[in-house]
Amino acid sequence: MARRVEFVDTSILCNLLDVPGKNQHQRKTVEELRLKRYIAQLGNGHDRRDRAKKLHALLDLVIRGEAPWVLPHGGVGRTLSA
Repeated sequence: MARRVEFVDTSILCNLLDVPGKNQHQRKTVEELRLKRYIAQLGNGHDRRDRAKKLHALLDLVIRGEAPWVLPHGGVGRTLSA
């Protein structure tokens, strides 16, 4: 089985660690991670997978700049799988 590798953008870490001058999006970053945790805690596997797919599709729109809103200054970090 292939090992999964994830990369976290430095801006995400700066927001999580509340680095002064580099934490402009701390609230948004923490809320996004909280949402992922809530989805992971869903008891029904079908619901969990469905909501995770919906969140992935939404974040993909944001990364591609196709979401119905605009992200300020720099966008979001990306998670990659290998």
